[in-house]
Amino acid sequence: MCITDVAKTLKMTPKQLFSFLSINSWIYKRPDTTNWIGHQDKINSGYLEHSEYVYRDRYDSERVKTTVKVTAKGIAKIAKMFESASLN
Repeated sequence: MCITDVAKTLKMTPKQLFSFLSINSWIYKRPDTTNWIGHQDKINSGYLEHSEYVYRDRYDSERVKTTVKVTAKGIAKIAKMFESASLN
């Protein structure tokens, strides 16, 4: 699932979840980019994966965009982490 849909599933705002994942080293952005990228250890653990798709930009050039997806295993882990953080 995309991070926005995961946020809805976990009954939080997307902004909260993006912030939480960034602070807890699940996702990051490279300088001067807008795309979130998953940390490799979270990908290797099976919590995150990347999805790529091809699109055409406004100059009709073919580009590839990568999006972060959260696996079912990742959703369960995030829910536990968020619950623990909320209790503290």
